[in-house]
Amino acid sequence: MSNYLYKDSNTTGLAIKDVDGKKGIVTGYFSAFNNVDSDGDIIRKGAFTKTIQENGPKSAKPRIKHLMNHDTSMPLGLLTDLKEDDYGLAYESKVGSHTLGQDYIKMIESGLITEHSIGFKTIKRNQLQDYEGYMKNPAKGWFELTELKLWEGSSLT
Repeated sequence: MSNYLYKDSNTTGLAIKDVDGKKGIVTGYFSAFNNVDSDGDIIRKGAFTKTIQENGPKSAKPRIKHLMNHDTSMPLGLLTDLKEDDYGLAYESKVGSHTLGQDYIKMIESGLITEHSIGFKTIKRNQLQDYEGYMKNPAKGWFELTELKLWEGSSLT
């Protein structure tokens, strides 16, 4: 298993909740709970609790980044809020005044950016069914992810 995995969150159309271009504030969801993704995984509510406490924007050592396309050389903004709600992993980001940040705001307003993805390490997971069962009924999922170490949330072009 890789130490660094990615998950896309284009399952509901709610990736971007709101954008205030004048203030440079973007809110949305990096991840959604309780849906089967393309890898057969289901992220459960609570999976991000520990990582947010340890490395989130309000922690003693904020380390979770907001990036463009998982590229560490393309930071978009500073996460000001990161929390779990009933829907998923919600974020608020203060987008930088640099060219990339301003272009990012314009891409959101133009409808070019509608998806997010997370970069993470799986800490705890439970197998829901064996591989053969998953191949017969993928809608039930293969694994449920119950604890993740989040490195970053990315907006995708």
